[in-house]
Amino acid sequence: MRNFNIFAIIVLTMATFCSCNKKHWIPIDSETLKRHYSWLINDSATSIIKNTVLVPDTATAVKIAETYLFEVYGKDKIVEERPYEIGKINEYWYITGSLPKYSMCGGTFEILLEASTGKVVKIGHGK
Repeated sequence: MRNFNIFAIIVLTMATFCSCNKKHWIPIDSETLKRHYSWLINDSATSIIKNTVLVPDTATAVKIAETYLFEVYGKDKIVEERPYEIGKINEYWYITGSLPKYSMCGGTFEILLEASTGKVVKIGHGK
């Protein structure tokens, strides 16, 4: 029995290493993807983070906001609007850029993130 246990451990270890090799990765087909999506979205037992605030602080909010802002407006434009003004209002993070002191015209980005999910509620850029 002891030899069987050792053999089982060796087989499981090899299977683990083999399954992690990206050369053997097989993409998921669309039907399987839909089935997994349906299961995940409808199974309340998998919602372990349901009551967790995913954006607990300003650093996390800025990282999420910049991901979207860089994509929408371009990294250079958004970086020019640093330092950002940021505040948590109710259950939302409000982040906006700042104009350089020498600029008298123009506008800055504004983004509103849901603190519990990180979802972008509104995004815009003033004129």
